[in-house]
Amino acid sequence: MIVDQHGRELPSSPTRSRAHIRGTYDAAQPGGQLQKHWSAVDWFSPNVGANPNVRRQLRSRSRYEVANNAYASGIVSTIANYVVGTGPRVRFIAQPGSGVRVGKLLKDLTARFNDWAWDIELPRKLHTMQRSKSTDGEGLGMMFTRQKIKRNQVSLGLRTFEAEMLTNPQDFTFFVLDKPEGIDLGPDGLPETYHVLKHHPGGGLFVVYPVDAVKIPAAMITHWYDEQRPGLQRGLPEILPALPMFAMLRRYTAAVVTAAETAADMAAVMETNLPIEGGPASVAPGDIIEWEKGHITALPEGFKLSQLRAEQPGAQHETFIRCMVREIGRCLDMPYAVAAMDASGHNYSSMRGDWQAFFASIQQRRGNCEHQVLDKIVEAWMEEAKYLYPGVKDLEDYEYAFDWPDWEPIDGLKDAEEAQMKLANRLTTYAREYGRRGLNWEDEFRQQAIEQELIEELGLTPSALMSPTAPDTNEDAKAPEEKA
Repeated sequence: MIVDQHGRELPSSPTRSRAHIRGTYDAAQPGGQLQKHWSAVDWFSPNVGANPNVRRQLRSRSRYEVANNAYASGIVSTIANYVVGTGPRVRFIAQPGSGVRVGKLLKDLTARFNDWAWDIELPRKLHTMQRSKSTDGEGLGMMFTRQKIKRNQVSLGLRTFEAEMLTNPQDFTFFVLDKPEGIDLGPDGLPETYHVLKHHPGGGLFVVYPVDAVKIPAAMITHWYDEQRPGLQRGLPEILPALPMFAMLRRYTAAVVTAAETAADMAAVMETNLPIEGGPASVAPGDIIEWEKGHITALPEGFKLSQLRAEQPGAQHETFIRCMVREIGRCLDMPYAVAAMDASGHNYSSMRGDWQAFFASIQQRRGNCEHQVLDKIVEAWMEEAKYLYPGVKDLEDYEYAFDWPDWEPIDGLKDAEEAQMKLANRLTTYAREYGRRGLNWEDEFRQQAIEQELIEELGLTPSALMSPTAPDTNEDAKAPEEKA
């Protein structure tokens, strides 16, 4: 039965045909003006689209731009500085019901881990891994056993390596479609083992290294990358969308400088409307007339002298640079003021608004670092620490958090007032607020207690502490008019 929009039955007809819906999208139509623009699209899976040859080419070009482009190098360095800074500090917390009490054991465990992290230069290595993640697409680290260690210290170490070394030579001999390079996946689809080359494949043209890879369990490899597509097992450079713009920026700058130099190199030109052949003077195009500086010279009959006007850089040069750097920063959630290190066109409100998205991106990067890098490091460290330090239990009996260094506030007074309000309403903790500044809350409280005891011992008042100089209470030292 066929009904109309009001529910009334319509007469059926044997010749009535089924209606065809022709809903579509303009972007899905073949041909058109954008056909050439979309000529390079493909339907590859994530790992086939990011196959070893493609990633090798992207890594090489990305490294080249970072090494030769000031904006690219600065942007990559700025991201690493904001994400890692001076490095995170771990803070162990007792798991409820585990029997572990808050006290000296947890404090010592926290201090031992942070001392170990400083000893193996963990902040520097995280900084290198973040730079590699921006340039190569993935930051890689391998945990190993150190030979030379301090007394009563965990022997675990961390070594960084480049993406070229994460490969299995047998994958090229027996090619398996859609298999991530250098990674063996388990039945659950997660990495089970990694294949790491003993030597860098680009170690030298005249040095023959055996192409051997070491098979390492996944628990000992830290693989920091962004899964830009579901199922992607190898990372792509974070600055990938900006690579063409980096190249354009350098080419445009070079063209502007070349044009300016060309105009400056030519001191003057002679021009005439008369024909060269049979004219009043025998001057051929390209002839050079030399004269001494400060002298007056006579030109051939019919010629006049003019100078080239320096038209580079043009009026739109600064606008072009700003637009390019702003577009480059957008793919990294980085505002123009940070990408260009130029806040001349901003005020407080615009700076705070632009930085909200950037700080959210930094927090997301830190979260990925915790899951993909730091969690594995803490687990491996605890496996050795529980046999080395008395009273330490399995990691399951503890909770832990990472206190990342905070950034310099745009308005310190407002941030302090906000922290005070949150503490008063129990929306945050002293440990979290001190940890954001790279400080240990217990150490700070003890120091405050020592200072308060000394203040009371010396009889100092708040006004005396705040004043740069102590008030003069000597009545004899006052001026005569003040005594009167």
